Amino acid sequence: MIDTDKYKTKKNRNWELKVTEQENDFNYEDIIAVDSLGKESYTVAQMVDTGLEDAQLIADAPLLLEEVKRLRKIEQEHGRVIIDDWEHKPLGDADAYPLPYVTVYHGGCEYVGLLRLHKNEDGEVIE
Repeated sequence: MIDTDKYKTKKNRNWELKVTEQENDFNYEDIIAVDSLGKESYTVAQMVDTGLEDAQLIADAPLLLEEVKRLRKIEQEHGRVIIDDWEHKPLGDADAYPLPYVTVYHGGCEYVGLLRLHKNEDGEVIE
């Protein structure tokens, strides 16, 4: 897991990709830090002939970091559910149909269990 705390800063980071030169059939891509007014302030990184995909990924790093922080905040507020195993049979019933085995993280606690079918594909409640 990424330790997002090590990226804390008081200023918003905004990086843009700029192809600065073309020389000897090579593309030079600069990742430029841009201030809130859109003015270029410094070069974060320079890459040569990446095909732009890697350079764009680096330029998007501040946006990706903010998205990770946003999703973690949602997870902390609302919890998360993980489907661990789709082929788990209930204990003591070797002939039973396999059920999804889930883990729910909520409020600092971890809940584990099996899900049972409540409604079928036609919306009918299963008893």
